[in-house]
Amino acid sequence: MKIPKIGECSHCGNVGQLTEDHLPARNLFHESAPRDYITVPSCVDCNGGASLDDEYLRTVLIMKERAGSHPGAIALRSKVFRGLRRTDRLGLAKRILQGTAPVSVNTPAGIYLGDRLAFNVDLKRLRKVIARFTTGFFFNHTQMRLPSGYEVVVYDEDSVRDLSATDQAEFRKTIVAPTLNNRPISIGSGILRYWVAWCVDDPFVSSWIFEFFDDVRFVSATLPRGIAGSKSGTVSS
Repeated sequence: MKIPKIGECSHCGNVGQLTEDHLPARNLFHESAPRDYITVPSCVDCNGGASLDDEYLRTVLIMKERAGSHPGAIALRSKVFRGLRRTDRLGLAKRILQGTAPVSVNTPAGIYLGDRLAFNVDLKRLRKVIARFTTGFFFNHTQMRLPSGYEVVVYDEDSVRDLSATDQAEFRKTIVAPTLNNRPISIGSGILRYWVAWCVDDPFVSSWIFEFFDDVRFVSATLPRGIAGSKSGTVSS
């Protein structure tokens, strides 16, 4: 879509000079961005402030075992590691190295298979990226910004595991299953696939599942502010 020079940011709602926010970020693609990625109007603060977070997401994805074996991730790997050696990216490289440690790998029967490196992931930072994806894709589908009375709630694997068994069952029944019942939309030959479901009673309530490199999934929802409580990673829009 053609982005006007002045207007309302699709993420925060501020009115002013606009830029094109690419979703997903172009750095997820080894070559030029595909034709099927989207752009939404974004203020300079929302768009410019997202670049390092987008790079962190990309680095985490290619370092994950299964996602990192995806052809698209393999093609990115050397480019990502070269980027970490840049002087303006040394802080990111240092944080990743500081969070890296050997862990023991065992079979389900308890047989030791050796050690491998694992690193702690800044889930709050990843949720922030997915929240921006959600408001951007929401705008792309509806041509409306998510109103201020609503918020984006992001769930990753850890936040779902922290739910009680009852809440996990309810989460899968009311959010995950209805969303996955819809046909996925693919961007960049499966670099990103996403599913979306809409509430029939409220046009601003929706659920989203984002899948990167055929492996890493995040679930998000747009809900009336405060309804989610403290059981998930809530990120204000």
